[in-house]
Amino acid sequence: MEITFKRNMSCNFAVLPLENPLKDNYQTRILLENQVHGLLPCKMQRINGKEYLYYEITGSQSLENLYEKGKFDKDTLKELFLQIVSVLEKLDEYLLNRDFLLLNPAYLYKNLDKDTYSFFWFPEQENTIEQEFCVLTEYLLPKIEHKDKGAVTIGYGMHKLAVENRLQPDDICKLIYGETENRNTDFEIENKEEQKERQKILDDFYKEEEEEEPPIKKIFVVGILLVIGVVIFLARYLSNIGIRYLGIAAVFLIVFVIAVGGLIYFLKYRKQDLENHIPETFEREEVTGIMGEEERQEEMSEDFGKTVLLQSEVQGKSYLLEIETGKKFFLEKEHTIIGSQRGRVDICLSVPTISRVHAKIICRNNQTFLIDLNSRNGTELDGEIIQPETEYLLKEENTIVFAEKRYLYIDKCNADFGKIW
Repeated sequence: MEITFKRNMSCNFAVLPLENPLKDNYQTRILLENQVHGLLPCKMQRINGKEYLYYEITGSQSLENLYEKGKFDKDTLKELFLQIVSVLEKLDEYLLNRDFLLLNPAYLYKNLDKDTYSFFWFPEQENTIEQEFCVLTEYLLPKIEHKDKGAVTIGYGMHKLAVENRLQPDDICKLIYGETENRNTDFEIENKEEQKERQKILDDFYKEEEEEEPPIKKIFVVGILLVIGVVIFLARYLSNIGIRYLGIAAVFLIVFVIAVGGLIYFLKYRKQDLENHIPETFEREEVTGIMGEEERQEEMSEDFGKTVLLQSEVQGKSYLLEIETGKKFFLEKEHTIIGSQRGRVDICLSVPTISRVHAKIICRNNQTFLIDLNSRNGTELDGEIIQPETEYLLKEENTIVFAEKRYLYIDKCNADFGKIW
């Protein structure tokens, strides 16, 4: 299935071609009248004798793009699967074929303004709904936040339902609400075998982490046994030195063993614990070196106009130069997300006309590409509005406009050394 993207005025569309003329029947009329809540608004257009379905995706992001670098926690998974249940019930209510629903993460869109998911219903879909559900769960498994037991239970439980072709709203709701703590609900899991099996999944998953717990207790037990052995040895063979001195020696040995055990714990395990608990956002800021507009504003206002020595860690890196202020945003990652929602993007531009997730810049094989991510006000490249979700090759000194913010692309990787800008 070949999908393309088009921008018309202020609207973005995902376009799916039809191999055969669209049948004029009850299901297609319901689709084109956009009566089913949860389905993407759709219209049919005929171009050069060929028919296309245009699905409006303005202000929405595909699940694939949205969680490209993120993880799914319990609440996110619950929200996703409950909305899938809702749209399945709507399809049944309107007597629409479930098998035409697309659940591939590339075709599953979330509106960031309304915080809701919308779905493609495509009448030439070849997979069954069970196959689509299996594709979705296989995509989710490696992206689950594995420290969240609730997320692990839901994710692996949904995959089990997909493999067993048990895609009924009741089964999904039982799995979702059955794992929630302290919740009174009518959706209780009656099958205890399934409950034990899910618990076994959790036990197996966390077994490895439990095995890696620091054996500090073993260190102290061995140390105490060693002290007792030394005291017995001294009492038997050196009894002539007196009980008082034996007691003092035993105390010193105990203190020595405790100190050694504590030192071993700190050197081997405490360092690892500290590394594992560094907040992800803090680590990302240190690694990328990309600062949001607000954080750099004060610093740049003081130093603007001065000649600043380029730091060694950013030498040779391409960057975006804000034409109005001269601020530089270095492109140090393979994928750089640009938008106004802090936490979801790498370059945060706090401007009302810029979408929460506006655009993406990809560095691949010494080339750089610009992609608009279905932004409401669009992205321009050298004065031309680019099509959404389409790669455009960037060249030296291309002018990029995100809504109303203008930038110059500087390709330091391929620039001649000593060139004056």
